[in-house]
Amino acid sequence: MIVRVGGTVLLSLLGLGLAGMMYEGYVRDLFLKTPRDLSELISTGADPIQFLDPETMDPYSGPVFLTEIGSLSTPQLKMSGTLEQGFWHGPWENYDEYGELIMQGTRNMGVACGVWIEAGLERTYEPCPPGVETDWSHIEPE
Repeated sequence: MIVRVGGTVLLSLLGLGLAGMMYEGYVRDLFLKTPRDLSELISTGADPIQFLDPETMDPYSGPVFLTEIGSLSTPQLKMSGTLEQGFWHGPWENYDEYGELIMQGTRNMGVACGVWIEAGLERTYEPCPPGVETDWSHIEPE
C-alpha cells in the first residue's frame, strides 16, 4: 500500500508489521528466556564450535551458562553468554574456580571481535559488526 502524506510518499509494506512482530518475539525470547545449561547441549565442529539442542538437533539460540565445582566444593559459574544459531554471539564471559572473572569479550557467530579483557590485559580483534560490540571500557584491567 502506498500512502501520500503532505507531498511525501510513504511506502507501507504489509509484511513489515509481521516482520516487526517476529523480531519482537525473537528479542523477547532471547532476553527473557531462562538461561540454559551449556552442558545439556551437544557441541559439534571445531573452531568455531556449534551447539545443538539434543532433542531437535537444531542449532540452539538463547542465553547459556556453564558451572563447575569450585574451590569450596560448590558450583561456581564458569562461563556465560548467548548463542545464536548455535554459535557464541554477543557478550561472553569466563570465570576461574573462585568465581573471579578472567576473560570477557564479544563474539560474532563464534568468532572473537572487538576489545577483550584477558587475564587483566586488553586485547583487540577485528571490529565487531554494528550492534554486536559490547563496550567493556567501564572495566579497568587489573
